[in-house]
Amino acid sequence: MDIALGKRPEPEFKNAQLVRLADATASAVLAEKQYGVRLSIPFKQTQTPEAMKQFLSSPNPLEREAAIDNYPENDKSILPNLVEIIRADSNLSVLHRAVGRFNALTNQSFVFWKTQDLLDWWDENQKSYDASDPQKP
Repeated sequence: MDIALGKRPEPEFKNAQLVRLADATASAVLAEKQYGVRLSIPFKQTQTPEAMKQFLSSPNPLEREAAIDNYPENDKSILPNLVEIIRADSNLSVLHRAVGRFNALTNQSFVFWKTQDLLDWWDENQKSYDASDPQKP
């Protein structure tokens, strides 16, 4: 992805085949995540918001996705957890869902493959999201 986005150029583009492969792969991933069918993953039993926050650090990516999908819709107390996922999670599906939920809660429109923009915005604006009042803007 970094090669396709130009963040880590292939040394002097000597390997044009690698650059084309990186570009084709990145395009396929972006199309799948942006425009593919996305199904919500439910929990079998009702979970509290605090229990779902615990699932956000599960080694199982499906549990992390389910926690993001099922967390109370307007509860902004999950924002710091989403930022941590966006900063560190290696699973693209989890990352995509975390960015989508982050955007819904903050009225932003970041894309999952440019997380640094989101992280920079969060560093500047996180104080306006008061975790003690989850419904507050």
